[in-house]
Amino acid sequence: MLIEYAPKDKRGLYASWQMAAQVATIGIAAGLVLILTTTLSRGDLESWGWRIPFAIGILIGPVGYYMRSRLADSPEFTQYIKQEGGPQKTPLREVLRNYRRESLSGAGIVLIGSASFYMILVYLPLFAARELHIPMRDAQIATIICCAVQFFVCLAFGSLSDRFGRRAILLPAAILYVLLCYPLFAQLIEKPSFTTLLIAQMPINILAGMISGPMPATLAELYPTQVRSSGIGLIYNLVGAIFG
Repeated sequence: MLIEYAPKDKRGLYASWQMAAQVATIGIAAGLVLILTTTLSRGDLESWGWRIPFAIGILIGPVGYYMRSRLADSPEFTQYIKQEGGPQKTPLREVLRNYRRESLSGAGIVLIGSASFYMILVYLPLFAARELHIPMRDAQIATIICCAVQFFVCLAFGSLSDRFGRRAILLPAAILYVLLCYPLFAQLIEKPSFTTLLIAQMPINILAGMISGPMPATLAELYPTQVRSSGIGLIYNLVGAIFG
């Protein structure tokens, strides 16, 4: 929807808000966990405090429904419907039959994006606290700082991909991500502390932002309008579930 509403020269920027919002959500969640763990006793946290984030999450449901029920289809999709007389009847079959190469390319992009997202933003804080015995408070603070940085990196490199092309951003970021992950994690495990956690997490968050910023626009541009939702939905969810 963001892609199809966006001006053609700003698709990367518009679509990058989707990933930036995900990163912001992780940062907000980390802040909420930090507040709960510092204000509630362990007993209160385990008996009822853990329910608070879920209660807040449930409240988003009606808001999302209200927004979506009043959101018109994009001009690009509406134009396609007028030209063809209706939507594609078997879009998933069309994707599997005629867009295998595009789907494979998209799957590779989603793979590294999902792996970086879940490893750095979800798994690393827990690993730091449980295995490296870094205080949970420090782990959450590091996550909040890194999420704040990655939020702006997503938007910046989504915009830059409009100017220099998606590949020019994604390829070097993916290569650097692969090369830097091991030494940064090795350093963290050898000398665990808040500082080394931040040193390990920050560069990877920046590279993850460089990847995730242009990613939605890249995926959307792999498919034409009639199968775009089915194609992205297939590779994003399937690859995310397996590799994320």
